Amino acid sequence: MSRIRKSTAVICAAALLGAGGLSAAQAAGGDAGSRPARSGGPMSSASLARIASALGVTTTQLKAAMDANRPAKTNPSADGARGGARMATELAAALGVDVADVRQILAANRPAKPARSANAPRPPRGAKRSNTKLIAALAGGLKLDTATVKAAFTKIEAAHKAERTAREGAMYAAVAADLGVSADAVRAAFEANRPSKPAR
Repeated sequence: MSRIRKSTAVICAAALLGAGGLSAAQAAGGDAGSRPARSGGPMSSASLARIASALGVTTTQLKAAMDANRPAKTNPSADGARGGARMATELAAALGVDVADVRQILAANRPAKPARSANAPRPPRGAKRSNTKLIAALAGGLKLDTATVKAAFTKIEAAHKAERTAREGAMYAAVAADLGVSADAVRAAFEANRPSKPAR
């Protein structure tokens, strides 16, 4: 198995295990609105081997099934633009306001990349920026109360989570079909070997 194929399998495994909420950067268009923050590091070869063992297949068979069902590659910049537009549309619909007004506020409150010295610690993987300032900006700019805006974010996050769950389910089912095992068995094997969340 080449190094490229191994890397592809790891990426697919990470996609199967993605989870997270909506960050301020995502909402403001700094990242794709539907893209989850991962809950841990990439899947290791040892984890893949444990998953294969649990499913009664070889690691090579597991990697082949994952390669065959990996998500299509996307352009990160295009994803960010689509995510920002999607979030503006979703927020406008949830709040009952004009999408142009929401888009203007999101653009004005897009978080800048923080300056970080060479010795400064990196933020934990999967950490979310606070939405507090963005919620306040939306509430003030749209003349709505903060609770209403928070409720809109909660509603949208729930919808995104449902989409991710459906997408993961389809991927589990596709891998299961290729391996000749049940989708429930694939889900259980992957979730049992989900990378641990980093200590914060």
